[in-house]
Amino acid sequence: ISSNAGTSAVTGPTTTLDECGERRAMSAIRRLKIAISADARIALRFRAEPFDGLSRRRLAREVLRLCVSSDAFLALLCYRTRVAMRELRIPIVSPLLHRASMVIAQVSIGEPVIIEPGVYLPHGSIVVDGFTTIAGDAVLFPFTTIGLVAGEFQGPTIGRGVHVGTGAKVLGPITC
Repeated sequence: ISSNAGTSAVTGPTTTLDECGERRAMSAIRRLKIAISADARIALRFRAEPFDGLSRRRLAREVLRLCVSSDAFLALLCYRTRVAMRELRIPIVSPLLHRASMVIAQVSIGEPVIIEPGVYLPHGSIVVDGFTTIAGDAVLFPFTTIGLVAGEFQGPTIGRGVHVGTGAKVLGPITC
């Protein structure tokens, strides 16, 4: 990537650093919107509330309502925003959002954790840490711990549609 716009004889058109930053910002914001939308839809589905055919405006209202009525949804929103801020290289916001999710709902999600869009947390008191992946349509009930065991770097992989029950401890490099 060149810091000057123009054309290179070897590689063709070059891109400025500003253009790369703008593309990265748009991509991070787009992924954030997709993830929040998927999380809201699954939350509404599990709460037996209408979720199909929502307009963008109605979905935005539902997201705000879920943030007020569900501490765990707000904590998940903090995680999603934290990931976007990290991608945008805004350093101070990420740790603040992490602490906010812990204070709001006792939800602690570590830095290397990947949570795909469409995960439902009915309540707080959840710890997810290590190199862990949680697929969409998964449900993590309260008092759940997902993470590493001593001497291992790889954490669990929670598959699509898996429900991790109240009080479960899923530790180590397993797939479920």
